[in-house]
Amino acid sequence: MYSNNRVQVFLAVLSYLFVFVDYGNGQENVDRYQSWAPDHKLEWSDFKGSMDSAKTTQYGTMPSAVSVISISYTFDYLDTTLSGIKVFCVFNKEISWAKDTSSECLLQHEQLHFDIYELYTRKIRKAIEEPMSLGITDESVYKDAINGIKVEAKFRNQNYDKETYSGTIEKEQERWRQMIKCELCKMSKYYRSPGSLNEYLKTNITY
Repeated sequence: MYSNNRVQVFLAVLSYLFVFVDYGNGQENVDRYQSWAPDHKLEWSDFKGSMDSAKTTQYGTMPSAVSVISISYTFDYLDTTLSGIKVFCVFNKEISWAKDTSSECLLQHEQLHFDIYELYTRKIRKAIEEPMSLGITDESVYKDAINGIKVEAKFRNQNYDKETYSGTIEKEQERWRQMIKCELCKMSKYYRSPGSLNEYLKTNITY
C-alpha cells in the first residue's frame, strides 16, 4: 500500500483507456493497427498519436498515456449464407499517445489493458462457437453476444484502473497481471494467430 505522499507523486503517471470506433479500411488499417500477439509487447514507439489535452482520467487529471484498443469483427459469407465470424483485438497506433515515455511501469499498465481486451476477444470466440456449430445464421444472435461481452470488457478495464489506481499500486498491479495471465491461459484454445490480420484489415470491419 502506498503512503498518501507516494500516491500523490504517482498521480503524474495516471493512464487513460477508451475504445475508439473507426470505420476505415484498406492499407491504412494495416499500417494503423497492431493485433494482440503473445510474442509482441507494446513499446512506447507504438504510441504514435498526438496528445489530446481534452482527455481526462476518472480522477479528473490529465493522463500520461492513452491506449486506443478495439475488439473488431467481420462476418464472412458463402453466397448469402453466414459462414464464419472473424474477431480480433487491435491496438490503434495512429491515435494512441503518451506524454510520459520514461515509465516502464506505465507501459506495463497499458499492456495489461491490451491483455484484458484480448481475454474478452477470446470470450467472444467461445460464445459464438456453439451457435455457429448449430448452423445459426442470424447476425443479430451474434451481434447481441458480441456487444454484451464488449460491455463486460469495458467494465473490467474500468475496475482494473480503479483497483490499481491506474497502475500506481504495485501490489494490485501485480495481482491483476497474474490474474489476467491465468485467465488468458485458460482461454488459450480461443487464441487466433494475427497472421491473417493484414487481409482481415483490408475488409470492411465492424466495431
